[in-house]
Amino acid sequence: MASEPRTAAPSDISLEHPSFAELLILYAVGRIGVSVRMAFLRGRTVAAAGRVLGELGFRSETVPLTVDGPDGAPAYVLANGGLSANATPAVVLVSSFLHADLGWVRIFPQGDPSGRVVPPGRACVVKSVLYPGQGEPRLREALRITEDTEPYPAGPNVASAEQLAAAGFDEAKLRRGRDATIIALT
Repeated sequence: MASEPRTAAPSDISLEHPSFAELLILYAVGRIGVSVRMAFLRGRTVAAAGRVLGELGFRSETVPLTVDGPDGAPAYVLANGGLSANATPAVVLVSSFLHADLGWVRIFPQGDPSGRVVPPGRACVVKSVLYPGQGEPRLREALRITEDTEPYPAGPNVASAEQLAAAGFDEAKLRRGRDATIIALT
């Protein structure tokens, strides 16, 4: 008789290199991302959302909005929706808030003119939990969190199709998650 695979207790999971499934467990038990759970931002103004995040201990910086360009290299998003390899005065700026518990929140005051990250022309926020480590947060984004604190994979490269299915993420749930993790501001 085959034995069932043993699931590690949350206290036994290392933060050094957690798998996607382990990251979901760590978020569920409150070892990571508590800050984004506590950040209720829907319907707030951009300024009020920033104040709430500051009160929760996030540190902020204003950064250019970047996405993966057609060649796979980072590209700056321009106000007209185009992409550029170089930072110019027309680059879209985003408020990026990082927390020591791996929480990451981005405020898009005018949305994303390219429509690649969030809808254009609409102030919104995206709450995430990062994989531990160094480097750009956008390259470490693991989970996106809804206003109701439900986690979803941040993108298709976060885990294999088998890992996503094992964690209960079918295609319909993934589509709902993509929409639900873009939170409207006023």
